Amino acid sequence: MVIAAPVTLEDRVVLFVVQYCFSPQCGAAVLNVVFQPVLGGKESDGDSEDIGESIRSVSNEYNNLQANTIICNIDDYKLNYQITGYFPNFSILRYQHSVRLCASSLKKTLSVNNFLMTGPKAYLIYSSSVAAGAQSGIEECKYQFAWDRWNCPERALQLSSHGGLRSANRETAFVHAISSAGVMYTLTRNCSLGDFDNCGCDDSRNGQLGGQGWLWGGCSDNVGFGEAISKQFVDALETGQDARAAMNLHNNEAGRKAVKGTMKRTCKCHGVSGSCTTQTCWLQLPEFREVGAHLKEKYHAALKVDLLQGAGNSAAGRGAIADTFRSISTRELVHLEDSPDYCLENKTLGLLGTEGRECLRRGRALGRWERRSCRRLCGDCGLAVEERRAETVSSCNCKFHWCCAVRCEQCRRRVTKYFCSRADRPRGGAAHEPGRKP
Repeated sequence: MVIAAPVTLEDRVVLFVVQYCFSPQCGAAVLNVVFQPVLGGKESDGDSEDIGESIRSVSNEYNNLQANTIICNIDDYKLNYQITGYFPNFSILRYQHSVRLCASSLKKTLSVNNFLMTGPKAYLIYSSSVAAGAQSGIEECKYQFAWDRWNCPERALQLSSHGGLRSANRETAFVHAISSAGVMYTLTRNCSLGDFDNCGCDDSRNGQLGGQGWLWGGCSDNVGFGEAISKQFVDALETGQDARAAMNLHNNEAGRKAVKGTMKRTCKCHGVSGSCTTQTCWLQLPEFREVGAHLKEKYHAALKVDLLQGAGNSAAGRGAIADTFRSISTRELVHLEDSPDYCLENKTLGLLGTEGRECLRRGRALGRWERRSCRRLCGDCGLAVEERRAETVSSCNCKFHWCCAVRCEQCRRRVTKYFCSRADRPRGGAAHEPGRKP
């Protein structure tokens, strides 16, 4: 729940009041809020320290306000919702809101001192974890699709003019899911590491029978906390009520479900002389790579949602959209559009095509998917596989000499790499950067 209002003193809007709720009844809700008073008709810089001083300077006046003295007008203020550093182009969502509140009701719910203690502190702590989590999601996307025709390129993640990813295809579905999962995963992990004062182990089931021969115990990672906070941050970015917004919210939830669904149960035996008479077990986060692999499988099985023509922003249309998505499991990814031909360059969609992409053919550690990448990226796209040889220099035969230095030799090694190229392109030309035309 958020209560926001400006306090106007001497014709200046100098304060926004926001209620942060951390109790279980509120789902540990928190918003990242940037305070931006309007001074003399111009927006201030919104610096948090300056705003803090403004709040302190008017705290006494605030506490003395009488009922019905706080009256807000949509032209009086802006409340900016910002996640600094959040994954590419989801960085800032701006909105305006008009609200009328009475001071007496505000006094019953919070004080300025409480706000100063929890608001900015929560913003700073959670926003850094959200940013790191979203970035880890994008890095995982790049790893999972490194040898696919669509390789999670930065250009394809750019926002279109109407404020969303350009397409509503299965790749967009994966981006939303893995980003949401990354935010939840990082918040949960940082909670377990003790980074947050208001979060710790999930021991809500400790002592309860979990299954035959084992009880819940130990210190489970608090995925409930990570889920609640990540939902507040990530889902709040979707302000629309159309099919695309519903799709994005559905895939955000699928990402969170993926984190919960891949949790690992860890157990410890208890008994006389090392016997395992009973076990206590707890849940731990897996490696994030497992979450990514799980969502990659969901990507391949993503469901296309076909909506009736004309289902739009009317009440009936929104109801039809909600009913459609409600009937689909939130563990599955969904999309509205077919994917384009990723073999071809498409500047409008920010796609470079597969010409110039590197592929793999040999290697002991290569999996089946990697070994077939040349066929998938080159042959199936009508391109030839070009073999390029290069010489690399690296340190080798390193030895420790007393005392105290490590001396290495410089070893030269010939390596062979493979790239997709047009069949009519002269072979043996100068190497060009993978993913770009020469």
